[in-house]
Amino acid sequence: MLGIRDISSPKALGLILIIGLIILFIITKNSQAVMRAMVGQEISWRTASFNTVESEYFIIKYSDEDIQYIDEIAAAADRSYLEVTRIFAYSPDKKTTIVVYPDTESLAQSFGWDKNEQAMGVYWAGSIRILSPGAWLTYKLEDEFYREGPMVHEFAHLLIDDLTKGNYNRWWTEGVAQYVEKRVTSFQFDNPFVKGNPLTIMR
Repeated sequence: MLGIRDISSPKALGLILIIGLIILFIITKNSQAVMRAMVGQEISWRTASFNTVESEYFIIKYSDEDIQYIDEIAAAADRSYLEVTRIFAYSPDKKTTIVVYPDTESLAQSFGWDKNEQAMGVYWAGSIRILSPGAWLTYKLEDEFYREGPMVHEFAHLLIDDLTKGNYNRWWTEGVAQYVEKRVTSFQFDNPFVKGNPLTIMR
């Protein structure tokens, strides 16, 4: 067909190399889409037994023990969507999946982290995973979950990932997400230097 009879000939090896480079180029050019598709399939498989509810902008998956928090999660998520998309002047083209985990151990396990790792929320490859408000809120209050919860921060990560097609440094996306979170909810982490703790440079 191509005039190649011997696969070890220079012509055959050159053709294999060219095909390999084309495949590599296609994969790297679409690596964000490939990763999102793989993570999306993993989430679908791991959360097949979870309940699902859709808000205006999100698909929320949760276990039975978190049913009492779903309305406040959906309200905070949709409110976050409106605020954060206004700042970025950009909206995703489809609904984002949010997976609610009842405790820090199950959230950590969903990433293969050590069970002692603690986070209130994590954005990863097109989906948001959050810790149930029941694990950290002492009372059910929608505004409290919105202001102190992870939705604004994690959704900002998603928009950064969308807009840059995954081409960013981790420190940069974290800084932008914290800036957006402070602007929208006024939440910010404590300044470690407020109490007179000077910044020291070790040599």
